[in-house]
Amino acid sequence: MCARPLGGLHSARVVLYSADFAEIEALQHQGNWQATAEILAAAVSIPLLHIADATAQVLQRQGIACVGLLGTRFTMEQAFYQLARKTSYF
Repeated sequence: MCARPLGGLHSARVVLYSADFAEIEALQHQGNWQATAEILAAAVSIPLLHIADATAQVLQRQGIACVGLLGTRFTMEQAFYQLARKTSYF
């Protein structure tokens, strides 16, 4: 998204922190979502974006009301995605 407004070969500056997924996976299976959130939030003071929120905004602007979602079995079986399948955001 930087190259278009800035031209040339510009790219976004990114700082990436990678968490150890084995630790997160163990907490997920324990149902310890608070500890999972603390790891994933990484104690940052900047706003975090949820990819589903950003995607929903673009879909709404484009008038798209039906989309597919791919994910791991664990992710797709969680209650929040089952609810989303039954919910219309438009």
